[in-house]
Amino acid sequence: MRLVLMALLAAGMISLSQVRADEDTDAAVETAVSAIGEVLAMGDLCEWNFSAKVERLLQEGARAWRLSTAQQKDVRARITATRQETFGRFSPTGQARLRTDVCKPDERARLETMLGRISFE
Repeated sequence: MRLVLMALLAAGMISLSQVRADEDTDAAVETAVSAIGEVLAMGDLCEWNFSAKVERLLQEGARAWRLSTAQQKDVRARITATRQETFGRFSPTGQARLRTDVCKPDERARLETMLGRISFE
């Protein structure tokens, strides 16, 4: 679980505005897809609602990266897949144990901070 949080922290601390070429944009989109999908999965597990913040980020990212409607749809589909796969393979008992281990106020604050640090400027 710490690996997921460390990856999210790394993703949240990068400035996604420093994208220069298509390859860099693709890499930044992939990082955002993974980070946002995992944040939403953690929110689902812990019953924390990050939807409004994530939606704002997705809209900002789509404008900054000049994504077409089809590309935006693809990004959202990949985020949904990541969201479902992150904890989906755990049994209900496993999810309950995870919930006990990770659904704590300091973890929520960490996720809120990471979402707040994602920037497209």
